[in-house]
Amino acid sequence: MIAKEMEQHVVRHLGLRRKYIVPNVSWGWNLKHEADLIVVSKNLWAVEIEIKVSAADLKADAKKEKWLREYDDKISKLIYAVPADLFDLCKQSVPEFCGILAFNENGSLAASRKAKEIPAKKPRRKITEKELISLLRLGCMRLWSVKL
Repeated sequence: MIAKEMEQHVVRHLGLRRKYIVPNVSWGWNLKHEADLIVVSKNLWAVEIEIKVSAADLKADAKKEKWLREYDDKISKLIYAVPADLFDLCKQSVPEFCGILAFNENGSLAASRKAKEIPAKKPRRKITEKELISLLRLGCMRLWSVKL
């Protein structure tokens, strides 16, 4: 499975019309890292989805937890999306507070683990309407960069 397919599985699972979902977020939203997907609920809680498609990819991501704990108080939860065959490795590799969504090749959910709030020095917070507009602006820019 490639990252684009995993991204599509996640978006279908979460419901494109029920949440705000923006891919590849970093510089325009003041994150210290690139987020594969930022998902914002209607009540303005932001969740990061990290997509991993191989064991090597999963193991190379140890820094993510530190960034989120120390810097990004607007990200309330972190969820890893992986192929079904990486579910057990993911459970062993990522912190307990991280959620996991494991998908079969056909896009059906094979296994999951519920995400908990990221433990951090700064309390997690809802994003502001201004931050939501900024995020949606980035999403529109991504769309047009693909279409032009």
